[in-house]
Amino acid sequence: MAMINLGSSMRYGPTGKRRKTKAWTTRTKKPPVNAGTLQPSFHEQARMEEAKKHREMYPSWTGTSTHTPGKQDDSYKHEVSKNYTVAIGYNKGAYQVIPNNEIKSIGK
Repeated sequence: MAMINLGSSMRYGPTGKRRKTKAWTTRTKKPPVNAGTLQPSFHEQARMEEAKKHREMYPSWTGTSTHTPGKQDDSYKHEVSKNYTVAIGYNKGAYQVIPNNEIKSIGK
């Protein structure tokens, strides 16, 4: 009876059959140590120059600005929220916004 290999293995497949591979015995060729330096082509140099000119014409935002937006006036929200309360209605577990004149009948 064969055993099924549920994990990953290099020598045996998922069915338990031995794999025929030379992946761990063959040697890979290493690149030469001093292969030289690469020089960008004419087209790459032109593209880099164009990108440099574009960055100089349209600089990125650095995060420093003289204009700082202030906090918006939301005092009206506090005035409106004084007329309402948040409570669990009808013992159902969900919170509801209830007007102050209906507080006495929340659980009914």
